[in-house]
Amino acid sequence: MNDGSAEDEGTTRRIPCALLLGLGLFLQCCDDTSGFTAAGRFQESASLPADVSKGAAGVRRNVVLILIDTLRPDHLDLHGYPKETAPFLNALGRDSVVFERAFSSSSWTAPSTASVFTGLYPPRHGLIQGFRANLRSWKAGAERSAGEEKTLILTPLPEEISTLPQRFQAAGYRTYGAAANINIDERVGFARGFDRFELDTKADAEDLFRQVEEWGAEIESGDPYYLYLHFNDVHRPYEGREPWYEPGRQKLDDFVARYDSEIRYLDGHLEALYRKLGWDRNTVLMMVSDHGEEFGEHGRIGHQFTLHQEVNRVLMMVHSPALTLPGRRVQVNVSLVDVMPTLLELASLPVPAAGDGMSLVPLLRDGVAQESEASFSDRTLYAHRANFALEEKHLYGVIHGDYRLIENTATGECGLFNFRADPLETTDLSEEKPEIVEALRAKLSAFKGQGIRTAHKTVDILLDDKMMNLLEELGYVEQDEPTNDAHDKDKSNTQERK
Repeated sequence: MNDGSAEDEGTTRRIPCALLLGLGLFLQCCDDTSGFTAAGRFQESASLPADVSKGAAGVRRNVVLILIDTLRPDHLDLHGYPKETAPFLNALGRDSVVFERAFSSSSWTAPSTASVFTGLYPPRHGLIQGFRANLRSWKAGAERSAGEEKTLILTPLPEEISTLPQRFQAAGYRTYGAAANINIDERVGFARGFDRFELDTKADAEDLFRQVEEWGAEIESGDPYYLYLHFNDVHRPYEGREPWYEPGRQKLDDFVARYDSEIRYLDGHLEALYRKLGWDRNTVLMMVSDHGEEFGEHGRIGHQFTLHQEVNRVLMMVHSPALTLPGRRVQVNVSLVDVMPTLLELASLPVPAAGDGMSLVPLLRDGVAQESEASFSDRTLYAHRANFALEEKHLYGVIHGDYRLIENTATGECGLFNFRADPLETTDLSEEKPEIVEALRAKLSAFKGQGIRTAHKTVDILLDDKMMNLLEELGYVEQDEPTNDAHDKDKSNTQERK
């Protein structure tokens, strides 16, 4: 099934948000209605020494950021999944700071990863159109004469926005990046700041391991390095990885079995990288995912035009024996926009004040962490998803405490969910709790008041049959109506990624 279908037509009930505007009821816990403009900025912290990035001899530590595309954390034994899918990550988690309530800024790769790289929400960094085809442009092109080209329009990261690798490069780090997702492309700005950057859209975990091996001697010599690895194994089309794949009896069961086997396959390569490069020594290691995956929870398969828990919750953990970080679980809400300020502070580098994230360093130490959690507990997080299929549509998500509000600007409808009491978000509480809806909508209004950054330039990519087939294989074709045949396509179209 293709990504990017229309708004959720599942079992939950939605009511127009406009009907709730006049209620005028606000929660005491949500009284910071300025939300986006007054809260969530980068903050300095004194919970770790000023030279946290340096060892006893004053040597700066290496920084490694691993992003696992499409990984939903509740499919990890680290987060209570009954099946052993990632024994290495599970063991690593016991010696790491694991964030139980980490959320993405969107529900697909380009905008979510751009938030990791910039510390900004998608409307602020502007990368909301990446390598996703839409039927509107495809059909429009098909109606042209045979000699005319069809194009895919990209909105790159503005050059005036500094990315995480650029900041490490400017600080004297040697910077390396390797990615397997087509959206992590130099044409949308992801290669900026890397001394060495490789994108291979057919690469699996073994291929990225070999790439790191090729750089090995260079990486381990001289000045400290910043390394970014973007794995795409846990993304359709899923392969049944032996010996961990056990075919499911039903189509959806088999789809999940393939997904889980990809996690297990990747987990082994992560362990091999950890041991090969000695990430237990003189290294700060952070692992995240960019978004999750839906397995029918709201009537779809994949990560489409939705912002529910199954696609919005992500993996986030920080590991560094060199910093003597304790193994602990953090229960406050955090976001992918927090990655940049956290890593910069851990490296004792300047943290920009104009971002949307907060450094999570105050939450990394026992003793001070409990007190620090209080400063995060009243925080509001946001998410955004655009769809450009037959008409332009936008979804916005607001998270405060245990509640998530999802608003569809095309229909004016919104849903309210308590993801702690109702993890699958099956019960819409909009009518039952209008005062919470009103409070969260006030925050969202302030957030939307910042507008969506208009692309300073666009890049046109030839959308020929080869490109269209690749995007379809990855689920990167937006449609206006949902379908449920993704597991059929994944099963029939599985192929070697070499």
